[in-house]
Amino acid sequence: MPKDETLEDLLSRLRGDSAVFATNDTIRRGAVLPVLARLGWDTESVHEVGEGVSTGDIEIEFCLKFVNTRTPAVLVRAKKEEGDLTNAPDFHNIMDYARLNHIQMLVCTTGTLWLFYLPCAPGGDHEHRCFRKIGINPRTNESDCEETARILRKFLGKEQIASGSAVRDAESVLTPKPREEIPVAWGQLCNEPDQSLVELLAGRVTRICGIGPDKEDVVSFLKGATRQNVMQIASVPVPRVPPVRHSPVTQRNGGRRTMAARVSFGELAHYGLIQNLERVHLCYNGRPFREEEAEMVVSEGKLRYQGNLYASSNLAAKLLVSHGCIRNGPVQGPVYWRTHSGKLLHELNQEVRSKRGDNP
Repeated sequence: MPKDETLEDLLSRLRGDSAVFATNDTIRRGAVLPVLARLGWDTESVHEVGEGVSTGDIEIEFCLKFVNTRTPAVLVRAKKEEGDLTNAPDFHNIMDYARLNHIQMLVCTTGTLWLFYLPCAPGGDHEHRCFRKIGINPRTNESDCEETARILRKFLGKEQIASGSAVRDAESVLTPKPREEIPVAWGQLCNEPDQSLVELLAGRVTRICGIGPDKEDVVSFLKGATRQNVMQIASVPVPRVPPVRHSPVTQRNGGRRTMAARVSFGELAHYGLIQNLERVHLCYNGRPFREEEAEMVVSEGKLRYQGNLYASSNLAAKLLVSHGCIRNGPVQGPVYWRTHSGKLLHELNQEVRSKRGDNP
């Protein structure tokens, strides 16, 4: 391994070297320790990159700490795992251990996938304390490697950990942003109007014209407001695309193929079914891959994953291949992306087609 190899060069080399990720030992020696070394950690010093913790309940491979300090700053779990790392049997025990021992940061990695947690962050489940997920695979391009290297330095660099900037930046990611949630809250109120909101609007109408409106009319108006006001608040343009211009999508109906009109992210947002930058995660045969999250960029009609934009089908194929679920594409993307509400994009698309009156 060249001594002058940069972190970017290392990640670029590792993405195509499957032998490095064959066993727990090769992952630690061939991927994790070299990455830590290029982040400024002295991997030759047991006082800086020390042995981890191994008990009957947990197994942690490395403790990153500083000279003259007893408490580790970072715990690193480096292990070969399949699927969602948060489903590992000892994950919750590791998080509890980190919280009880006031560990600043926990990193879980397979060498290709890196998950960053703030164990002592307030509130929520352990999974909600994950503030960043990054990864590399054989299809990762050079710009992705550069972005992954930047994030590794930002949150796991020795200088950044020592100065406290890594934890501060992580806390800013997890800090609630009320202003950004206003459109979401308004959309929820309009989709399922609270009785007090209905009565408030109905009362104002009565004051104006002397006659109260039907409750159903008020509810219908509020649900329509989801498609208008939320779009304005989030600055998302409402598409006006005649149904006859929709591109056809091949679907199966019984034993025969039918052509379904394509549904855009803009239409999903128009009907109040999604929000701009709403997150979705990969799902295959009912099995969730929650570490594979992407943002729906409505204005682009694409998913943003690790800083890059992809068509939903292209990204689904790329990730399913990387996880060994399929050998190659293409795939119908909406079938593999699930929203936080639990619905697949395919199911939401069907709702839009129903509203448009498309033929089944």
